[in-house]
Amino acid sequence: MRTAGFFSSCAVLLGILHACNAVISGSLALHMVLPANSCAWTPTDLDIYMPLHQICYLTMKLECKGIPYNMSAIHSILTFSNGTHYIDVIVSRTSTALSPLFQFHSTAVMNFISADTIFCAYPNLTFDHRALINPHPNYYGLIGFKTMAALQKYASQGFEFVKCEEFHHLPYSCRSIPHTLTDSGCLWVQISDLRHDLVMPADVLKCLGVINIMWLLGSYVCGTYPAFLDSYLFMFNNDM
Repeated sequence: MRTAGFFSSCAVLLGILHACNAVISGSLALHMVLPANSCAWTPTDLDIYMPLHQICYLTMKLECKGIPYNMSAIHSILTFSNGTHYIDVIVSRTSTALSPLFQFHSTAVMNFISADTIFCAYPNLTFDHRALINPHPNYYGLIGFKTMAALQKYASQGFEFVKCEEFHHLPYSCRSIPHTLTDSGCLWVQISDLRHDLVMPADVLKCLGVINIMWLLGSYVCGTYPAFLDSYLFMFNNDM
């Protein structure tokens, strides 16, 4: 795994993920999800997502610059620098680092790397270099220059943005069907030492502060225009 010239080793980075209940997402997570022979590109940035209550761990150790953010699940974005390399730390408004992931511009980047696992929300599409555009930013006027640039970036890396009705033969590939982190449509791959006990998704989610997350991308219901389903995100927390 690339450490963007910021950490002395992958072990240091994975240790921070574990200590902060954090995950890596964005282009690096996508690069790790895809087979090596299908990637002609190399990620140039590192995006770490963490809950708000854990951010003090990093700010005590690293010099950062904070930027307020207006996306509903994101509290702020912190940029860390060692003079030559930069890392964006996206701070969630909630008790889990995962909540912003399902507001991303497309399913291509709804993936994450934790200290123990690699997760992909839409493997049937992602492995085929296909993706659904998240309709929520579009219908609520939130698509701006940065979002369009991101979509163009992934298109240039070989991703085709498709209509979900073209892939209804694949499970969990419709924007009108709810999806959860633990249903059969997701992919979990353990990256921690396989000589030890198997790390189950439930154990990873517990460390990340949730029991499960359910989301719906929404949009016009396939074949029933103009019926419309709004997007939603439900987090199931263990408050006991």
